[in-house]
Amino acid sequence: MNELSDRYLVMQLAKGGKDAYNELFARYYSKVRRFLASVLFSEEGVDDLAQNVFLKIWEKRSALTGIKSLDAYIFAIARNEACDYIRHNAVKKKFVDSAGDIEEYMCDLQISYDTEKIEEIVNKCVLAMPHQRQACYKMSREGHLSNQEIADNLNISKRTVDRHISMALKDIKRAIGGVLSGYALFIMSSWI
Repeated sequence: MNELSDRYLVMQLAKGGKDAYNELFARYYSKVRRFLASVLFSEEGVDDLAQNVFLKIWEKRSALTGIKSLDAYIFAIARNEACDYIRHNAVKKKFVDSAGDIEEYMCDLQISYDTEKIEEIVNKCVLAMPHQRQACYKMSREGHLSNQEIADNLNISKRTVDRHISMALKDIKRAIGGVLSGYALFIMSSWI
């Protein structure tokens, strides 16, 4: 009985019968939806895919008369929709992952370039400083000496060392101010 009614639906549907389509939809939609949910192990996208199945049936309705089993035909379309969906999501995930890798690589390249550029600017700035300011800065940042140790080595007051280092830092910040944001300046603070 069901096979005959499926054949009747197919014949009516092939002629463009909207009532036959509505009957087919009512008869198979919940089955197709359950099948898709079980294949995808998720409810995400199931309704859209189920609707795509019935849209394809409607679009190919004139070719339906050649099918032997409406049930097998509908579930073959549903299986293909699920496979396409899975493939699409895999490609999308791969693209998103590779885009993230590319973005990270480009960011690393930019940081590397900026770092080299900043080092160059800082070095030029330090070389252009007056001798005593340059000596205080180098002993502080490169020699890792305290301000008191620098003062003892140069036979000057600690306050003078404080002033030289403060002025050196202002010179450097001014020199690299156009290149760095405040955040980057904080990150690069070990140089300054």
